[in-house]
Amino acid sequence: MNKANHITKLKKIILIISVSLLALVLIMAASFYIVRANGKNKLYQAQSEEQLDLMQDAMEQGVAVEKDYQETTEEEAIESDVDSSDPVVEEADVTEESKVENKEETEEVKEVKSKAGNIQYNNKTYHFNEDVMTFLFLGIDQAGEVAPAKDGISGGQSDTMFLLVLNPNTKQISVVGINRDTIADIEMYDRAGNFLMTDRRQLTLQHGYGDGMHLSCERAVQAVSKLFYYIPINGYCSLNIGAVAKLNDAVGGVDVVTPNKIDIYGVTYEAGQTINLQGETAKWFLQTRDVFAFNSAGARLERQKTYLTAYIQKAMMKTKENLGFPLDVYNILSKYMVTNVSADSILYLATEATSYSFSGAQVYSLQGKTIRGTMFEEFYPDQQALYDLVIRLFYEEVTE
Repeated sequence: MNKANHITKLKKIILIISVSLLALVLIMAASFYIVRANGKNKLYQAQSEEQLDLMQDAMEQGVAVEKDYQETTEEEAIESDVDSSDPVVEEADVTEESKVENKEETEEVKEVKSKAGNIQYNNKTYHFNEDVMTFLFLGIDQAGEVAPAKDGISGGQSDTMFLLVLNPNTKQISVVGINRDTIADIEMYDRAGNFLMTDRRQLTLQHGYGDGMHLSCERAVQAVSKLFYYIPINGYCSLNIGAVAKLNDAVGGVDVVTPNKIDIYGVTYEAGQTINLQGETAKWFLQTRDVFAFNSAGARLERQKTYLTAYIQKAMMKTKENLGFPLDVYNILSKYMVTNVSADSILYLATEATSYSFSGAQVYSLQGKTIRGTMFEEFYPDQQALYDLVIRLFYEEVTE
């Protein structure tokens, strides 16, 4: 009898433990999905009604061809060009009127009409895909850990700029490389942080006008969003160039086929050669350029696209093996990084990205023309091609 009671008690204990473990698993699963849902909600907060209205208005205006690129000369270059190594604009510089040109529609403007939030373009109807998530990644020309800028013009330039676009409907990841010398509307400030004017200058400069932290990133987001017809940008991440080696080694190094000739620590690699990037060689591959060579920023951008393609593919494999991998990288880079993407949002993105596809065919760059300005190079996007790219990545065709 005692033995039977003992067995009965043991069964009860086992049952209680089993139920407790099941409850714990359910609680953990529920917590996971709650955190994941919170992360998703935070990401979509960027798509405010005001933001969507701005984009709708910009898209309605269509494509304005500002100038015939074939006839552009150095004399027509922007007179307010500044040293790309220092975005300083003293207060005396703004005593004259801003040189921002008013965009006027010409006969070359392609008419675009909207109806009920739709865009009529090339005899097709499109609607903005509100499910798309877009993130701006900035590579800042600072070697050390992130720290507040000493004044309002020393936030550091964004030598690298990429948009990462996740489309949950097509399960595709797309990347858009942005030339640092792209001429865009830049908000300019003095050393004390007082607003001076908005002028047409290199996009790389915008991050410099700020605190080197979140304010700089927010202003860069605003400038890039406006360039892309005010598309909503769900999050940003700026990374000091000094962290590239850590980022690279977190995935065990990256193999790339260099698109152009490059010298790394005295070793010359011709276009088409495969390079195994480890540690500081990754930083060299991404950062170095011959400032005396024409369009060196464009050549470097091609290497950055090549690297990012290989890195994303390897990072996705790591994430499929371990969903915590993105958080591990987040912790490794935290002292070198400024981002508004929270840990729960990273968890959501990690679980989403594992089911997405990505290849080099989904890596884009702005088409356009680089010219020699009065002091430095200037890249002018082809507005028609830019508009087409926005339609391709952020809109869906309405078939009804």
